[in-house]
Amino acid sequence: MLYPPYGYPSHPPPAHAQQPPHSPPSAEPAAREPRKPDPRDEELQQIRLKLKNIDEANRLRDEEAIAAERRRYANMEVEKKRLEMEKAAWEAEIAKREAEKALKAEISAAEKKAKDAADAAAAEKAAKLKEEHDKAIEEAKKKTAEAEAAKKKLEDEAKKNAPDPDSGKAPIVFKDALGRKFTIPYSVCKTWKVS
Repeated sequence: MLYPPYGYPSHPPPAHAQQPPHSPPSAEPAAREPRKPDPRDEELQQIRLKLKNIDEANRLRDEEAIAAERRRYANMEVEKKRLEMEKAAWEAEIAKREAEKALKAEISAAEKKAKDAADAAAAEKAAKLKEEHDKAIEEAKKKTAEAEAAKKKLEDEAKKNAPDPDSGKAPIVFKDALGRKFTIPYSVCKTWKVS
């Protein structure tokens, strides 16, 4: 059943309205005339299209709202787990600090007891170490003096055996008028005096 467009009465025409006379059936069915487009039909189509678009927009908005709610719920779950982990970490930290306090108290008591015993032993050991230290210092002074003397001796020898700065230079080679070759080291030529 087709409903009339919005704004038109939906009740049927009164029964007392005049009915068109029926024509006798003919052998050939009469060709129907094409229906003329009614401007109201076009308006109806536009309204239906707008309603469809509104329904689609509402559906998308509802889906987005559901997705946002799911994300919010997931974020709440993650935050809850994070807070539980943080709480466990704080409780572990508190237990650790209490254990450290107890351990420090125990250690300080043990240190005090050990310190008293160690002070007596340390005084005796310090006297022995001082004596050994003094001996080691005297021996080190002797060895240092011997090393200085050996170093000075080696430096003196190195100066004596050091090559002459001119020893690396090429010798002088020349020929005289008779064709004889003469090779003279540079260090010897350098000290010659021409008379």
